[in-house]
Amino acid sequence: MSRIILLAILLFVAVLRLWYISYAGNSIVIKPDSKGYYMQENFFGEHMLTNFFNPNRTPGYTILTSVVIKDKPAYESQSFLEQARILIFIQTAIGLFSLLVLYDTLLALKISQRWSLVFVGLTGVNIYQFIWDRALLTESLYISLFIILMRLFVSLIKKPTAKTGVMFIVLAICGFMLRPAGLAVPYLLLPIVWCMHRTKKVFLLLTVLLCVYTAVPVTFVGMNKYLYNFTGLSFNPDFAVFGRILLFDIPVDSAASVPNLYHKVQEYRAIGGNISIPWYFFVYYGNEVYDRLSELQEFNT
Repeated sequence: MSRIILLAILLFVAVLRLWYISYAGNSIVIKPDSKGYYMQENFFGEHMLTNFFNPNRTPGYTILTSVVIKDKPAYESQSFLEQARILIFIQTAIGLFSLLVLYDTLLALKISQRWSLVFVGLTGVNIYQFIWDRALLTESLYISLFIILMRLFVSLIKKPTAKTGVMFIVLAICGFMLRPAGLAVPYLLLPIVWCMHRTKKVFLLLTVLLCVYTAVPVTFVGMNKYLYNFTGLSFNPDFAVFGRILLFDIPVDSAASVPNLYHKVQEYRAIGGNISIPWYFFVYYGNEVYDRLSELQEFNT
């Protein structure tokens, strides 16, 4: 009976989400960040190395958009939007699958079928998830991936095996490729497995898994330093600090050693430029600033 109810919930959620995608006005939500995930050149072409290692963003979602949107139409053109809808349906389908995984996770945690079904139903009709599903952003996929990752974590808690551990790390690496903000997840979860199973075999397994995982962000930092003379995974933290400097009108006299940014900030303030969102500063100056983002670190310090 519970399986029938679960299938009914999934069918209802699927119909509701598909209706929302089809009839909620503009069926694709495009934000300023969406453009950064789309490339009009072949991702796997002659610039594949710099496309893959890029401090503006990790390559996971860009690879997906490159595979789905094949003929590289102009951004926000009719052809672009039509092909992008395929990506929206993929996100929705993975989201529905994650609800099945969530139900299985709750059962594995000894939560009753009734309350598991209630929780899955409420999660499935969460209006915020509806919005993420139809957005050309990483949130929808990362939420689904995180749910699946937690199911593997529960399996590791019960019985830590190499197969489950490898699946966990591979999925964690995929999560990092989508959203580097989730970098710390394995470092937080795997020590809990060690606390539950204090054996040499488990310690060795977890150590190897964390070493393999750590090699990925370390490689990204190294390649960013080599290709762009930028030490870090992403410019985003520097964007955030720079945005606060603009928003709170913090003096920048100490940053005179970075003349390109220093003079442009002074000029932007003098003309009363929009400081509510730092992105407008970079839109205003375009490639004059955007091509020299590695200077942000020095400017902020």
